[in-house]
Amino acid sequence: ASNLHDAHEFIAGLRLDNQSKALMKGEEASNHLNPDALSPLLRHQLKGAFSVVAESQRLLKMRFGHGVI
Repeated sequence: ASNLHDAHEFIAGLRLDNQSKALMKGEEASNHLNPDALSPLLRHQLKGAFSVVAESQRLLKMRFGHGVI
């Protein structure tokens, strides 16, 4: 649960930072984040965060969906 919380905070932080930069440029804020615009370190951390989310989803499906969802 702690890892999932941290992953959520990281992803949400990137999203909000991206939206803030878009608004400051006079552009429309969106949820799209181009991974190529991130530093290699941030890309690596984002991949790690998505791995935590994917693993959590897999475990929840096994626990509550009996593997059929």
